[in-house]
Amino acid sequence: MNLLDIIILVLIGLSVFEGLRKGLTRQVFELVGIIAAFFLAVRFGQQAGEFISNLYNVEPYLEGLNNPLLNLENAVAFFYNGIGYLAVFVLVVIASKIAAIALSGVTKLPIVGTADRLGGLAAGLLKGLLTTLILVWVLSLLPLPAVEEAMANSPIAQGFLRTAPGIYERVQEAIVGYLPGA
Repeated sequence: MNLLDIIILVLIGLSVFEGLRKGLTRQVFELVGIIAAFFLAVRFGQQAGEFISNLYNVEPYLEGLNNPLLNLENAVAFFYNGIGYLAVFVLVVIASKIAAIALSGVTKLPIVGTADRLGGLAAGLLKGLLTTLILVWVLSLLPLPAVEEAMANSPIAQGFLRTAPGIYERVQEAIVGYLPGA
């Protein structure tokens, strides 16, 4: 077990605790929000990146990356697409959290509240697993030796990478397609 495994276990544990604290109603809304955010980011992330590229020019800041392995044009496109995916994901997650808080008032009744908290524990586990899966996928795309070594030596991270490989491969193709030689 390495540091990455410990981080993964802590992340999942915190999600379970948060699920118990927030309850099923809020957790389900937030989980649906994460799933929707993921798919909406895949669908609209590139367009959001193009929109952001019209507002901000990061090319001067990325000129140092202009080398034979990663040319400036690819670095700029990769940056804008990454920011676009992240922006869509974060905005959808925030909207789902606001909706979840607005609807959680129903669960204040005594009997409903206990069942809601226990259901929230299970939903928190599912949310933690999904969030960790996405985090591990993103880490696996980083061409950094320290990250690659941590991923290779983490049985938990490797288990997540083997989960739903079709989805992982599709996301990897969408992101890596902007790198040179891919």
